[in-house]
Amino acid sequence: MTFLANIKHYVKDFLGTIVYSFMCVFKINPRKIVFSNYWGYNGYTDSLKYISLELKKMDDSLEMVWLVNNLNAEFPSYIKKIKYNTIKGFYHLATAKVWVDNQRKSYFIKKRKNQYYIQTWHGSIGFKRIELDCLDSYNNKSYYLKSRKHDTSMIDLFLSGNDWFDQTIRRAFDYKKEILTLGTPRNDILVSKISDEEIANLKSRIGVSASKKIMFYAPTFRKDETDMSNYLSDIDGFRNDLSKETNEDWVVLVRLHPRMMSLAKKINYSENVINVSTYSDIQELLLLSDILVTDYSSCIFDFALQYKPGFIYAADLEDFRKDRNFYFDIENSPFSIAQSKDELIKNIKTFNQKDYKNKLKTFFNSVGLKETGTASYKVAEIIMNKCLSNGK
Repeated sequence: MTFLANIKHYVKDFLGTIVYSFMCVFKINPRKIVFSNYWGYNGYTDSLKYISLELKKMDDSLEMVWLVNNLNAEFPSYIKKIKYNTIKGFYHLATAKVWVDNQRKSYFIKKRKNQYYIQTWHGSIGFKRIELDCLDSYNNKSYYLKSRKHDTSMIDLFLSGNDWFDQTIRRAFDYKKEILTLGTPRNDILVSKISDEEIANLKSRIGVSASKKIMFYAPTFRKDETDMSNYLSDIDGFRNDLSKETNEDWVVLVRLHPRMMSLAKKINYSENVINVSTYSDIQELLLLSDILVTDYSSCIFDFALQYKPGFIYAADLEDFRKDRNFYFDIENSPFSIAQSKDELIKNIKTFNQKDYKNKLKTFFNSVGLKETGTASYKVAEIIMNKCLSNGK
C-alpha cells in the first residue's frame, strides 16, 4: 500500500513540477495575494477570511485570489475564485506576491524569490498532537517528512495566539523563522465586543429563533471516515432529552469536519436539528451558540475565549489517545468529559459557571494567551507594508 502511494505521489509531483515550473516564467504581480484554505475544501472562512477583510478596507484595488474545490461556494465579489490544483491555480500561485495558507502546500509548489508565505494554520491550542509530534499516526512517514520539510522551509511568517503554540510551532513543524504572537485572526470576533443585533442577524441567517437556546455539535474526524459509532447520531433524541432535563427549548447545530462530510447525510435533521456542515464560517457559529459539544477538536479552546460552556463527548477516548495522544491532560482540562449521552446531559445540567471561568483563567495564563482582537489588522498591515508597498 505504501509502495503504491509513493508511486502516486511521485507521478503527481513529477507532472506538477513540469507544469508549475512553466508558470514561473510569468512575472510576479506585486498586488496579488493568493489564499488557500485547507487544500481548497473550506470556503470563505478561518483566519484567511478576516485577513482578507482587513486588506479590503486598506486597499480595495488589491487582487485577491482564493483557491477552492467548489466554484459555487459563496464568496464576496472582491474575491476571485480559482479551482484548486489546476493550471489556473498554479499560474496564480506562481505570480502572486503573497501566499496566505492554513495547511501544507504540495511538494511541487516552489516559492520564488521575492514571494512571501504566511502560515496561519487551522488550529492553535488543541488536544490533538500535530505534525512531528504525532509522526507515528501518518501512514506514509517518508513522504510526509519530505513534503513537510519542503513546506516549512518556504514559510516566512507563522501566526500564533499564545506562547504554548509558539513552542509547538518550533518543535512540531521544526520551524526556525519568524512567529507573530499577537493572536489568531479568526478569533478576533470572539474576543471583541459584538452587538446583540449582529448576533440576532446571524441566528436569523441560519433560521434559529432568538428565543431558543443553541447547542453547537462540532466533532473532529476519525481515520475511519464511514463509522458513525463514536458520534452523537440520534441527535434529535438527545435534544429532546436535554430539553426535558433542563426545561429549556434547544436547537442543535451540527457541523462535521470537512473530511467527514459523507456522514452528514446519515443524520436526521429537523427544524430543531440543523445541518451547518457547509456553513462557511465556524467562528460565527461559535459566536452565536450558547454551549459547544465536541470531542478532541481545537474549536473548544476558541469557543472558551468567550467563557461559554464547552463540553467533551468522547466515546472512544482510549482508542483516540493511543492513535494521536494529547498535548494536555484531557481529564483535568477545564472541560468536563462524558463517554455516554446520559453523562453528557448530566454535565450540561450541573454546569458551574464560576468554577469553569476560574479553571479557564488558570489555563489561559498557563499557555500565555495573547489573543488581542487585532490580529487580522496586524497581519494585513504586514502584507501592505512589507510585501506590497513596492506595487503601489
